[in-house]
Amino acid sequence: MTVLAIAGATQIELSFSSRDFFATSDDGAQAAADLDALTQRWGPDDATLFVLAEADDVTTPGRLAALSQLSDELSALPTVVRTLSIADLPEVPALLRSPPVVPALVSERSDATIVAVVLSVSSDDLGAVVPIVAAVEEVVERHQGAAGLSLTPAGVPAVRAAFFSLALRDQAMLGPLVSVAVALVLLIAFRRRHAAVVPMLAAGLPLVWLLGSMGAAGEPIGLINQAFFTLLPVIAIADAVHWVVRVHDEWRATPDDRDDAIVRAAGGVGMACTLTSLTTAAGFITLVAVDVEILRRFGVWAAIGIGLAWISVVMVVPLALSLVKADPADVGAGRGRAVACWSMQHPVVVSVLAVALLAAAGHAGQGLVVDNRLTDLLPEEHPVRQASDRIDADLGGILALEVELAGAEDTALARLADWARTQPEVRWVGSGQAAGASWQRRDGIARISIHTPDIGGQAFAGLAERVRERAETIDGATVVVTGTPLVAYAGVNRIGTRLRSSLVGLLLVVTIFVGLALRSVRLAVVAVPVNVLPLLVGAASLAWLGRTLDPLAAVIVAVALGIAVDDTLHLMSRALEERRSGRTVDEAVLAAAEHSGRALVVTTVALAAGLSVQMLSSFPPLRLLGGLGTIIVVVALVADLTLLPALLGYTLRRR
Repeated sequence: MTVLAIAGATQIELSFSSRDFFATSDDGAQAAADLDALTQRWGPDDATLFVLAEADDVTTPGRLAALSQLSDELSALPTVVRTLSIADLPEVPALLRSPPVVPALVSERSDATIVAVVLSVSSDDLGAVVPIVAAVEEVVERHQGAAGLSLTPAGVPAVRAAFFSLALRDQAMLGPLVSVAVALVLLIAFRRRHAAVVPMLAAGLPLVWLLGSMGAAGEPIGLINQAFFTLLPVIAIADAVHWVVRVHDEWRATPDDRDDAIVRAAGGVGMACTLTSLTTAAGFITLVAVDVEILRRFGVWAAIGIGLAWISVVMVVPLALSLVKADPADVGAGRGRAVACWSMQHPVVVSVLAVALLAAAGHAGQGLVVDNRLTDLLPEEHPVRQASDRIDADLGGILALEVELAGAEDTALARLADWARTQPEVRWVGSGQAAGASWQRRDGIARISIHTPDIGGQAFAGLAERVRERAETIDGATVVVTGTPLVAYAGVNRIGTRLRSSLVGLLLVVTIFVGLALRSVRLAVVAVPVNVLPLLVGAASLAWLGRTLDPLAAVIVAVALGIAVDDTLHLMSRALEERRSGRTVDEAVLAAAEHSGRALVVTTVALAAGLSVQMLSSFPPLRLLGGLGTIIVVVALVADLTLLPALLGYTLRRR
């Protein structure tokens, strides 16, 4: 499997196309068709790269000459269709300080201007855009400082290329560091090399197998499913650590018969791993009901990956442990039993505190907004983001809303353009040429480009709706409001919304499977608040940090649900196993907290250490993954060692 997977993994591709986020519903298909028609008629609308030039006064003759030389050299690049700058305009002071040149090409204070570089390909084609942006950066570097100008690439193509480069660099750099951090924690906890090597092997193999399967099937790695690099290792390590702890416990009981100890351990922890895998996979497979293709594929491949992780855990881990020559490790009793004992002695206090925390987190989570901004893909200190923010603040903005009208008279078009200029989000209105008319005509269709800053998906959609309503008041006109930013923003926000609503269905499916697996409706109900608590705390953390719920954040929360359920099922399964062996309810729950609790603590510390490494990333989504993931796994541990024993003890006594 591994050899075949490695061969398949060599075929895997990367895809960060905005088209991946388009909905498959009727309105999503129509939006994609409208965008395709716009592209066919006018060319790609997201192919303009900006070079921001800053100085105390960019309109002096020497600086205009330097801009002209820069523009000429950029125009000579084979992938550039044309360039536009104030150096191309007549040197009339009044023209350089009047609309639409201000703010389209030069700021009001004349301390910033842009060279607009129109590329031959859409920024969606990262395979072509990345080398194009690199070529532009080389030209910019040669002209850096000419006539005192500070030059920085910006705009949608530059943001997407920088994001792609950062994502690759940080994954390549931080991936090994995460593995080292997790391995060190396991090594310190068990003081045995195999106790670190075996879980890391169990975590790495299913990821290789899944990537090989995806490569063979032609499924690319994108913004959403890059979560597999965290999801599969996390689940596999958690289950593998439970195996290691249980095998060592059984091994100490029969030091001369290691294989029998492994078989006895499989009777308990192996079944728990099977239940957790089935439950988590069933939860993710519910995403096939969502009307966004990328989420459907994510759910299917996540379920496949969890199945591969189960194979690794229940087959590779016991095989590897059977080859170990060292003595069994003793990680100590830990504090799990003491914490569980206290919570069972004070169930009312624990329950009240849990309800209060649930209420507070739920209230804070209500303020969480589904939204996203393109430039948020880059850190605030990144030069491309700073340049793009400067263009948004003082120049014409990096985005455009495209309006196509058929059957509209020039006077009606002029009134629509004048109205658009009065909207607070709009920087300028033009036909794509800063000093030209407010609209263009081709094949009897007029095009108006409404330029804005990167105001976020919700605000951009709101502006588009107002423009559509205004344009539809033109008698006899057929109106289409479209553009890559609009369709991409709508798709990404749709994914965030669908994931948020899917979490409820995901939790419901998980609860049902817990009840079926444990053959108890009461135990399924007990699992609900224990697993909801870390999710709500995660959502509240996003709201408290002022973050929005973008697709990656929603995926992180979904992954966290899998982790929380995994821990809960291991504790519940162990408690029921101890109960069947003849222990009292209290002793069964305490024994589960002592034995499985040790594995939970080790797993949580290891995962928190690995996730925390991601916070060193310069890539904001990875920092979010590290911070939010760490918060959720720690809260899940606290809930499992405090709230779960109190509820479980009460439920088993009444069972």
